[in-house]
Amino acid sequence: MPAPRPASSTLPPPTAGPITLLRNDQRTGHHWLRVRLRGAPPNRDAIGAVVSVTAGGRTQRRLVMPFRSYLSQVETTLTFGLGRASRVDAVHVRWPDGRERTVPATVVEVDRRLDVDAP
Repeated sequence: MPAPRPASSTLPPPTAGPITLLRNDQRTGHHWLRVRLRGAPPNRDAIGAVVSVTAGGRTQRRLVMPFRSYLSQVETTLTFGLGRASRVDAVHVRWPDGRERTVPATVVEVDRRLDVDAP
């Protein structure tokens, strides 16, 4: 029977250098919308909800999921790039329990965060 390996050998190898934080700041004049869902307990982050945003004749969908792959983490606030569209035509949420909610376009402003509470 082989000897057990020391615990330190299970750690990932060190990186080739210091940790780097990258930030993508652009001045393109394009618009955006961030959507933060506030679900009901026990799923306050609304994990599994699907948000659809329609603007400029295009519909985009995002799934609220706090990870994408092994050992990764993604914020639960969703970001939608709207391009040159200066208004949002529709925001629709399908909550994890199957309920649905449409946010009136009149309350949605571009270049802002929209908070949506579970019905």
